[in-house]
Amino acid sequence: IHAGEAAGADSIRRAIERCHAQRIGHGVRLGEDLAVLELVRQRRIPLEMCPNSNRLINVVKDIPSHPMARYYHAGVPVSLSTDDRHIFDLNLTREYRDMHVQGGLTLEELQDISLSAARQSFLPAERKRALVERMEKAMGEFRQRWSKSCQSSCSSMSRFCPTCNSTEATHGYGPEDEPGRGRTPALCSRNSPGP
Repeated sequence: IHAGEAAGADSIRRAIERCHAQRIGHGVRLGEDLAVLELVRQRRIPLEMCPNSNRLINVVKDIPSHPMARYYHAGVPVSLSTDDRHIFDLNLTREYRDMHVQGGLTLEELQDISLSAARQSFLPAERKRALVERMEKAMGEFRQRWSKSCQSSCSSMSRFCPTCNSTEATHGYGPEDEPGRGRTPALCSRNSPGP
């Protein structure tokens, strides 16, 4: 049930108490009422968060002020979504990148959020288990490849260079699905000549 976006935290309480919501679409305004936040946290009701959509319709000023990281750190189950991706011209890669670069979430936290989203899905139990296993395997393979590609230059998996979308000690990889991103080490300020 959509709640806590246009209307405040009380709309989340009503969705839970009157409509028996098992998950909340958006929930960005949950923090306006700590009692409702605690209700959501205790009942483990997931929030389907859409940071760029919330920014574009002015529910939040910008990505750094979006509360997703605060809710995650407070123990509220969250997932990362695009909302109306064709209307807002968004994609999930951008959502993950923005929440990492600007939103205060590490790669490890975003992986946990991805796995939690699969576990929170309405899939039948067997398909859910299979999905989680595939995701865990793919994430393990990613960490191995990342580690090998970065071992000589990367100091951490926890932050990206905001210019080329790779680690601060850049190797120049970026998401392939965005024009001009991909292998672009020359775009990173660490690889560019000084002034």
